[in-house]
Amino acid sequence: MGDDFSTLQVYTGSATVARRDSLISVVKEALSASGFIEVPSKDEFHNRVVVIGPTEKSSWLTIYDSACSFDNHSKFKLLFSFPAFTELVKAISTEFGPAVIINMDDSCSVAFQLFVDGQLIDHYQDNPTIGHLVTVGKWNEAERLASVGHPEKWVEHLDLQDSTVDSLRRIWEMRGYSTSSPSILKRTAELFGWNEHLCRTGYNIGADGIPYPYQMITSNYAGYADSEFRELYFAQTEKPS
Repeated sequence: MGDDFSTLQVYTGSATVARRDSLISVVKEALSASGFIEVPSKDEFHNRVVVIGPTEKSSWLTIYDSACSFDNHSKFKLLFSFPAFTELVKAISTEFGPAVIINMDDSCSVAFQLFVDGQLIDHYQDNPTIGHLVTVGKWNEAERLASVGHPEKWVEHLDLQDSTVDSLRRIWEMRGYSTSSPSILKRTAELFGWNEHLCRTGYNIGADGIPYPYQMITSNYAGYADSEFRELYFAQTEKPS
């Protein structure tokens, strides 16, 4: 058993300090358009929490969304909906900049999805998910080809140097269980400039089936203060369509 989490890396194109407030505004506007009302305090009823990560000396900001994590330990019952998370990502990629979803399944399968202007531009995954292996087995050839990723698209949309194409291709070609999914995430993070600690967690991390909050892997391991994370609380009375 390993870690399960989903997180978002958002490309700022410049120093994150200057653009963090703009990203917060985009998140609020997107959720308002989706029928959520911002709640001023975590002690008031809410069913979704979106966390904006600290500013970094890089061109990326991190977002955690409780909609990605089943959480039965919260004071209030939180929405668990990957489609709701994806809709937020589409809005961010349209109104702010390119965004990358990171999905880790049991530390045995990692996937990256690149969204630009509200569209899924490319997808990479090293192995089938655990659930797929249990119910279906290994990928067929068509499924394998659909998950290889196209590094040239990432370089184009993330303003990376052309030489990054070959480096990224080498990292992603190390698929198969002989190379660990956390290792692929770590090497991809180094190449893109993602913070190693911030990109390997979500709102909750399901470690061996036991959930624990993002602060345990960020604050404790990387030395961040809780005040460096901005938690936004939202309530939605109707179920998402």
